[in-house]
This record gives sequence, C-alpha cells and structure tokens, in this order.
Amino acid sequence: MGLINCLNNKNLNQSSMKNCTLVLILLVAAITCQAQVQSDCTIPAELATVYKSDIKNLALQRMYQLQTPDTALVSIPESYQDTIAEGLAAIFNAISLPERDTVFNLYCIHAYPYLGAYLDIMIYVDTSYLWTQAWQNLNSITGNAYIDSLVVKYNLTVKDFYQGSWTYALLGTDLGLNNYSLIDSFAQEQGVIGGGINFYISADEGFDIFYEKIGDDRYYIFDIGWGDCIAGCINHKRWEFKVSADCFVEYLGYTTLIFGADSVPEPTSPCNSFPIGIENIPGENYIVFPNPTNGILKIEGIKGCYFEVFDSYGRLIKITKSNTIDISDAARGIYLLKATDELGRVYSSKVLKE
Repeated sequence: MGLINCLNNKNLNQSSMKNCTLVLILLVAAITCQAQVQSDCTIPAELATVYKSDIKNLALQRMYQLQTPDTALVSIPESYQDTIAEGLAAIFNAISLPERDTVFNLYCIHAYPYLGAYLDIMIYVDTSYLWTQAWQNLNSITGNAYIDSLVVKYNLTVKDFYQGSWTYALLGTDLGLNNYSLIDSFAQEQGVIGGGINFYISADEGFDIFYEKIGDDRYYIFDIGWGDCIAGCINHKRWEFKVSADCFVEYLGYTTLIFGADSVPEPTSPCNSFPIGIENIPGENYIVFPNPTNGILKIEGIKGCYFEVFDSYGRLIKITKSNTIDISDAARGIYLLKATDELGRVYSSKVLKE
C-alpha cells in the first residue's frame, strides 16, 4: 500500500492499518534533526482531559493492529490506554523540545477516530418487535432485559430514531467504547438487524496521530493534512517522536509531502489552553529578557561561548556570541534559545516572539 493511500484511507482493515503505521515509521525515521531529552511519563490532568478521545481511539486501533482477543471486549482495557497515554505525556512534558509546542499548542493535532470510540452508533431494528417501540419514542429503557442490560451497563442514551429504507436508533455514550463489539452484542437479540458507526466529517479532518510500539519503544507521528480533505488530504506534514521505556523522548524529525503550489497552513496560536511551556533551565543567575519579546533578546548572568536560536521545527535560525540577540525578522511564535557557557554547560529557554 502506498504512503499517500495509507494516510488518506479512513477505512483501513486491520492488516492494512498495521502496515500503514509501519511504513510511516520507517520513512520518517530516516529524517535527521534528532534530539533526545529525559522526560516524565506522569500524565498531567489537562492532557488526560483534552486527549481523552485520542488515547482511547489509539488504544482501540492498537488492539485491532495486533488482532488480539481483546477486540471482542466492549470496554477498552486500561493497559492499552495507559501505555499510549504515558508516551503522550512524556512528549507533552518534554518542554525543552520546541516541537512539543508545535504539535500540542500551535497545531493542536488530534487522532482521526478511525474506529469511532466516542462516536454514536446506529442500531438497525425490526419495528415489528414490541420492545423497539420504546426507542421509537426516544425512551432508552425498553423492557427487554437483554437490551436494557447493555443500555444500563454502557450508559447509552437513545438520541434519535429514523424510519425509512433503513430504520434505526441512534445511540450515544460518553464512555468511549469498542463500538464494533458493542454492535455485535446488540445483534445477539431478536429484533436487531445490524448496526454501524455514525461517522462524520469533522473540522479536524486533516489531523491525525499514528502510534506504534516496537519492543519497549513507542513511536508517535503527529500529522497535519490539507488540500481537499473531504476526498482525502493531498498534502501532509508530520513530526515523529520516539519514547523509550524510561521516558526519554527523542525527536526524530519532520517530513513534508506537498504536491503542487500549496504551502503548509499557518497554525492558530495558541489553539489549546495548555501552558506554552516557556520555562528556563537556569544557571545560577541566568536571565533571558524580555520574554515575550518583540525581537531583541538580552541574556545576563552567563559568559557564553555561543548562543543558538531554533524555531518550532527544530531549525537553527541564529547563532551568535553576543549576549544581545536580534530575532526581529523571525515570525511570531515559539523559539528555543540554547546558551553554552565557557565551561561547556548548556542552558535553554523557551522564548515567545510576539
């Protein structure tokens, strides 16, 4: 399967999904610009909240990639979720990496819900069965013991009922489930003809996160796509991170696929309520000011061999021995300042250019 087909196909089967992820990892891993930092796999509350849907969807995809017996479960096991969430947390907590802000704060990249963990389900019914009358009246409890046990167990609500060439109830829950297994559970009861997931085109159609685990290492690819994303995004830019078992985060670089004259879309910054991550790794009297800045930075408290400024993609845009640094020509956004002192010690600061 080709790379673009992998990225654009929203209806991958289990085998193809696994192959696509592996292809992406092998390609992006060839990009340089590597940097590795010690991080922390503790999951911040704000990350767990904003990326709750992503974590469950990625966990569900992982289950189907591995084709484990767990795909028969309606509830997604915590073990899959924890592994993915801790790796995301390590990247999120690696605030010394400019690319952390790129994916979480500048572009706010989320996973496409291929398997629809939080999407509504459609349960097709034969209305000649009396218990379906409750659903027709938008009452979730039907009087059918088996159907009601599923409704109660998974906190389901009948949101709508449609009659026509296909007659079905639209059910929803906030639990985040393996909906294919849930549909199979409903299909065991007489009166249920079948079911499906209520997929829709969202504003984040072009965004995605790919996840793979190889040995003890976890790989995350944050992807933005643009250019006719209703038909399948034509262009892509993606950033890849590797997270080790001991929570080291290695930024493996980025790659861009652009066809025609399109350019990478500008992010809306900030698009999340996350802290920007402007934090110093200080020397004893190390000061960078003003921060935010309109272009002129001053560094005090350090005798530097040299100073480097990197953009949010990890590209070096300035190197100097002067303690006054002019980045007036740089676009507004987040930059990383690295200062190397006369003893070879390295200090870093996030800088916000207004």
